[in-house]
Amino acid sequence: MRFKIILILFIALSINIFAQDNQNLTFNDGIFISFNDFKQNQSIAFSQIISNKPIENDIKEFLKKKKINYFDNNGIQQELKTKNIWGYCYNNKIYIHYNNEYNIIPIIGSISHFIANKQVYTQAYSDPFQSPYSYNDTYKTSEPQEYILDINSGAVYEFNIKNFLLLLSKDNDLYTEFIKLKKRQQRQMIYIYLRRFNEKHRITLPNN
Repeated sequence: MRFKIILILFIALSINIFAQDNQNLTFNDGIFISFNDFKQNQSIAFSQIISNKPIENDIKEFLKKKKINYFDNNGIQQELKTKNIWGYCYNNKIYIHYNNEYNIIPIIGSISHFIANKQVYTQAYSDPFQSPYSYNDTYKTSEPQEYILDINSGAVYEFNIKNFLLLLSKDNDLYTEFIKLKKRQQRQMIYIYLRRFNEKHRITLPNN
């Protein structure tokens, strides 16, 4: 487990080195209720949210509330269930609400990449030859998992060869190159092709 965490963090750093400052995109600070709000760069500014102290000091802690209140663009007070929030932006960094946590998306592109904790269930059995008391317990733990976000549809997939090919197929040239590689080469080159795809298919946002 510890090795996997270190490996994924190393991978994330490596991808970040190859990134081009998220293609010089500028995001509006605030909360995105939906994926479409994110694509349109239309956030609820933190100044619109009702709180007795600046929520920028600890956004994740503030969003642990079940509900928050804010003033919409017409000055009308609205109520929002935090479980419905897609994510938020702070200091031009995007955090997606996934697996009940807010996870930074270090790479924003046509295929965006992020890491989030995933719940894993493990069963433990007793050895009837070692103990007269048998048991069968299930333990819930979490481990880091890589994900990719399709910026066109908003769909999130676990980052593996099968799911990556699904999105890479939108570029026939890169797809054809990639599938000609041996399985081992595909695992080694997948991050390079992720970067190449994003370089060829740049995204735009309103107000950019």
